Amino acid sequence: MPILKVASFLAGLAHVGLMNLTSTPVTTEQQAILLGTKAACAVYSGIVDFDRLSVIKVRDMGDEWHVWFTEPPSLPVVEENGFIKCTVRLGGGPEIRINKSTGKIDWRLTK
Repeated sequence: MPILKVASFLAGLAHVGLMNLTSTPVTTEQQAILLGTKAACAVYSGIVDFDRLSVIKVRDMGDEWHVWFTEPPSLPVVEENGFIKCTVRLGGGPEIRINKSTGKIDWRLTK
């Protein structure tokens, strides 16, 4: 089974490489989300649970769009003693960086 995951990962990298060969400028946040989602799913489909990491965030970083995936926020839990417990989740899923002027994709796991 691990061999299939490695093969899927390598095929995803090849797919992103092909996407980079045919890339065009990415000028809007919506374009960045669509391209980032396509790239992340191509590379990490057998590794990352995109049902769990269902929230897509995007940030304009000047020359790049940063698109990443995270879990939905947890609602606070009020315990019997009145204490309110909140869950904080650190980290996230894959981060995709997209050059605005070329549309080329730089994939990486968040640090």
